[in-house]
Amino acid sequence: MNLTQVSGRLAIREEKIREEIKDNLSLKDKDRESLNFKDFKEYVSSINNFKFSLSGKLGYIKEHAGFCIKNGYIYSLHSQNFVEKEEAFGVWEYLYLNKDKVLNLIEEQKERIQDASIN
Repeated sequence: MNLTQVSGRLAIREEKIREEIKDNLSLKDKDRESLNFKDFKEYVSSINNFKFSLSGKLGYIKEHAGFCIKNGYIYSLHSQNFVEKEEAFGVWEYLYLNKDKVLNLIEEQKERIQDASIN
């Protein structure tokens, strides 16, 4: 194995370690109150498969199937489409105003995923 191959393998391993650290990072350890909108949005967008519901809120019907984040964009599980820019801003604003609930929901979902992967 030459030096280039070794360097490539080390880079891949470092990236995997960074991903594991990022996945295990919890905002419980950070000051939630000082989390600004940009950092909040970046954090929420980084969570794989984060799903949430706004049923009965912001004008959504109670039967609305909810949303998830895909590549930093809000995706409607009800319409199976990304939401429009104006609507997305309203959703992000609502999420940020309720950031403690959102961050708790993220932690719950991460725990369920970890529990499911152990079993």
